[in-house]
Amino acid sequence: MNADFEQTRKFWGGEILRGNLVWPDERVIRFVKKNFKVPAVLLDFGCGAGRNAIALAQEGFEIVAMDYTQEAVQAVKRKAESENLKITVIKNEGFDIPVNSESMDGIIADGSLFYNNKEDNTIILQNLCKALKAGGKIWADWRSERNTLIEKGSRLENGLYKLGEDSSRDGCRYFFCNEQEVRQIYEKAGLRVESLELFEFTENNRKTRHSWYHVVAVK
Repeated sequence: MNADFEQTRKFWGGEILRGNLVWPDERVIRFVKKNFKVPAVLLDFGCGAGRNAIALAQEGFEIVAMDYTQEAVQAVKRKAESENLKITVIKNEGFDIPVNSESMDGIIADGSLFYNNKEDNTIILQNLCKALKAGGKIWADWRSERNTLIEKGSRLENGLYKLGEDSSRDGCRYFFCNEQEVRQIYEKAGLRVESLELFEFTENNRKTRHSWYHVVAVK
């Protein structure tokens, strides 16, 4: 991994320690409740501090929580042990998804698929696809190029930016895309897009726009 990627890893490791992102993402919970029944096996890829993994394990789902930061792995293990929850915690490296092929009923990738360029993101999604059972579904979000955060970065290559000091994510690499690019990534990964929604909200008197694609895809 290059230095820019390692800066991104370091930033999110710090976010874990600062205790950000505690509550589960309601869109993730709705996706799971709509598509799966206990005891489905679900992979929370890029689990962070475990906000989604913990909530879903409490509901009785069998959870595999995976992250590339040691801070996240340790945080989820502590929470799972303290609440006696059935969560398998795995630290991954690079683009590998170290689980058995076709072992997951579903996958969640909440805020975890936009730190590399388009080609590398495609490889990650291909590897996630391999982990899914036939007919399994994956929920993921992608940062739209309509996001004003893009203006606070310098372009490294097509869609990939290195964020600056005024972004509050100095040195992190973020991938911003349009709908066509998202669909191309899924097609190359061997997944069929079932739904693609644009989710946006503003802050600072509408000066700051947060813009995401929420995608559900099927193997």
